[in-house]
Amino acid sequence: MKQEQKKEQGKRRTDPEPRFHDVTASWVKLRNKDPNRHYVYVNKGDAAQGVEYYQSIGYEIEHYREGGVQPHGKQEPGSEIEKRGHVLMSISNEDHAKLVMYGPDGVTGQAAQDRLEAEAIGFKKRGQVDHLRGQHGRPMISVINETSPATPE
Repeated sequence: MKQEQKKEQGKRRTDPEPRFHDVTASWVKLRNKDPNRHYVYVNKGDAAQGVEYYQSIGYEIEHYREGGVQPHGKQEPGSEIEKRGHVLMSISNEDHAKLVMYGPDGVTGQAAQDRLEAEAIGFKKRGQVDHLRGQHGRPMISVINETSPATPE
């Protein structure tokens, strides 16, 4: 009996090596991506910013084809790449960069945000107060925390 206990005590757990998880679901991962294109899954059921919206700003629906971009798993050749109610769409990297810089309407992208930021920073330089971002010289709200020592009951 003592020998069996020693054998049991001598055994060690053999756990697999830890794997890093990039927090991306496997159905989202793509193979054979074209490095010159930007990909996005678009919700087919979204009436406001669904497939039609993305097509209107220049994205194209991706179709399953041998050697082309592929999601995890197989689909029927020629069919739209669809996973969990989302369609895979893509746009050229150049057009995507323009969308980021100028927005889909030409006036709401990063360039517009940079102008607003420069203007807000300019307020401070001119001695004006930027109330919205909380960057001003004196505190607008002050809090006084008054406590009394604990008393035994």
